[in-house]
Amino acid sequence: MQILYIFLFILLLLTSYFFGLPLYKKRPIILKQLGLMVYSFVLTGVAFSLVELWVYLAITLTLLYSIVLLRPWFVYGVTTSMLSEALQKAATATRSPIEQSQNTYKIDNSIEIRLWKVGKKINLILFRRRNQSKKAELTKIVFKKFIQNYFI
Repeated sequence: MQILYIFLFILLLLTSYFFGLPLYKKRPIILKQLGLMVYSFVLTGVAFSLVELWVYLAITLTLLYSIVLLRPWFVYGVTTSMLSEALQKAATATRSPIEQSQNTYKIDNSIEIRLWKVGKKINLILFRRRNQSKKAELTKIVFKKFIQNYFI
């Protein structure tokens, strides 16, 4: 039972850090790789603290493997059209060639970015790296900055 209380306390601290601060400043929430990994680990710890240990470990390892493999960004507070607009602006700002097909974008033929709508203003951005390109990495950084500049 103490493990449940420890996970709840850590979840409260992480929620206030990841969600409270950006919402206080009326900015969108972006959870990237390490932050998303830690937050999902603690969230599954709270959800499955009363279940057997092997079930918790199996679900946690599956979740962590998918986070490492897909490299998602969890974005709350921005619509999909605003995300595609921000990606177009970031590619224009870095002068990177961009190809679009529905919700999938290829930047400089090295990074494939997929925008996946989960809710009204809840999105997942999935990255698949094909090869190394400095322009594509710079576009990714500028894309994050453009997302952070939107107001909710």
